[in-house]
Amino acid sequence: MRFWTCAAAAIGLIAPLGGCATMARGTTETFVVETLPGDATVTTSFGGVCRASPCAFLGVSREAEFTVRIERAGYQTQVHKVSHRLAGGGVTSTVGNALFPVASTVAFIVDATNGATQQLNPNPLRITLQPEPR
Repeated sequence: MRFWTCAAAAIGLIAPLGGCATMARGTTETFVVETLPGDATVTTSFGGVCRASPCAFLGVSREAEFTVRIERAGYQTQVHKVSHRLAGGGVTSTVGNALFPVASTVAFIVDATNGATQQLNPNPLRITLQPEPR
């Protein structure tokens, strides 16, 4: 009886912390845009603006889906889609949930639903701009 009381208390303390991927990776990441040539204006559909590439947008949700518009005078404007995919590090961290078998179901659900197992794709977004036709 005492074991089950301690186990229940441990689950009560561990479960609110989230899953292993959530704690190890977080639910956001930095999204980077690199252009050749540099000094391009980068605009995202989530409202981010950078006036001179390369750019870094902080705190982007790992499960975000958005578009990126890249403009520079004398070059063709480009629009690219960014999505997300399962991250290797996210899977590894989620497997760590098995260290707490009783709480692993809760931790796995937390990791799977908050985006901690995902990563933006592509990231970084590397673009070579094409000159305007003459």
